[in-house]
Amino acid sequence: MPSKPSEKTKSGLPTGVSAVHSSACATQRKESDGKGDCDCTPTFRAFVYDNRTKTKIRSTTFPTVKQAREWREDSRSLQRKGLLSAPSRLTFREVADEWLAGVKASPPKYVNRARKPYKPSATRHYEMDVRKYVLDDLGGVRISDLRRTDIQALIDRLRGRGLQEGTVRNVITVVRVLFRHALERGYVEANPTVGFRLGTGNKRTRAAEPAEAAELIGVLPDTIRGIYTCAYYAGLRRGELRAIRWDDISLADRVITVRTAWDDKEGPVKPKSDASTDREVPIIAVLHDYLANLKATSGRDGQDFVFGFTATRVFEPSTVRMRAAKAWREANVVRAESGKTPLNPIGLHELRHSYVSMMHAAGVPLELIGDYCGHSTVHMTNQYRHLLKGHSDDSTMKADAYLALADSAARIAQIESGEESES
Repeated sequence: MPSKPSEKTKSGLPTGVSAVHSSACATQRKESDGKGDCDCTPTFRAFVYDNRTKTKIRSTTFPTVKQAREWREDSRSLQRKGLLSAPSRLTFREVADEWLAGVKASPPKYVNRARKPYKPSATRHYEMDVRKYVLDDLGGVRISDLRRTDIQALIDRLRGRGLQEGTVRNVITVVRVLFRHALERGYVEANPTVGFRLGTGNKRTRAAEPAEAAELIGVLPDTIRGIYTCAYYAGLRRGELRAIRWDDISLADRVITVRTAWDDKEGPVKPKSDASTDREVPIIAVLHDYLANLKATSGRDGQDFVFGFTATRVFEPSTVRMRAAKAWREANVVRAESGKTPLNPIGLHELRHSYVSMMHAAGVPLELIGDYCGHSTVHMTNQYRHLLKGHSDDSTMKADAYLALADSAARIAQIESGEESES
């Protein structure tokens, strides 16, 4: 059914439609007092009135009156359906400040897509990235005016500054979060960050073989050796290693219960995901021997930190990294003199990855490994997680058997190569 003809104004144009003349047009020149006849080719703009915000929603310009009128009719239809509102006057910086304040509030006003509060470390990284890399470029622009081309231009500028692809991805991640926040609150009609393909940076795909891991850990000083030992033989995250206390370790039951992680600003916090909290990790033989000896020699117990620099003070990751790097450098000098292959330094996250590979090679089912590592999934692993606790003994035996076999193979190889004399 054809729409009713629009009511015309004194200018002869439909209601809600106006002509846009060039600055040189006679209708715009001062000497004509705006009363001259038009001597340009005008374009046309339409508007609809938003009662909620008491403002006009204006269109772009169109070459014909008909197109402007059609835009207005379509927009009025969207208004009646609740699908069109006036663009927000908030700048990108104002939206970022609003979101950050809400995330930091106690209790938090805004949560993540899983309806959980953002982790303190995640909030700090988001704030650092948006303030360091985004606000100088986009902070003063109305968030409703930002388009996909603006986001692509930001990506191009970040890459042009030589930032790694992983950093670029992290910056755009927080921009996406802010636009999702703006979309949910009606500040924008669409999210211009959707659909960009970004790299993931340098993926940590290294997995140390048992013999290599044993060599790397073996040359470390006593003050930090336990951290790397537990990262490889139990697969704990760095924050979990910092927070673990002796009450979390049952040498008799050969189980580590992961209850908390450690945040630099907040102190003890929940681990990374729900699947990580209160999970039980089996203590395999080589780790059991090390932990038993550590407990006996350290004199710590109960709520004392297992790997803390003191019983009441957690270790600092930067200090641990420097001490490990120094130990490996010194070991490589000695190895070079004897013609041995140099050690390849490894990080705690890579040791955690190595744990997964080692347990898989030992024949432990991936579902159980996911449980021990605290991986969050939507698959059967998460649904039946609490029914699998009884399998830890079997997993321990498989890992022990695999490591014993790997150690035997390594020793045989040393003997055959003449690196170790026969007794």
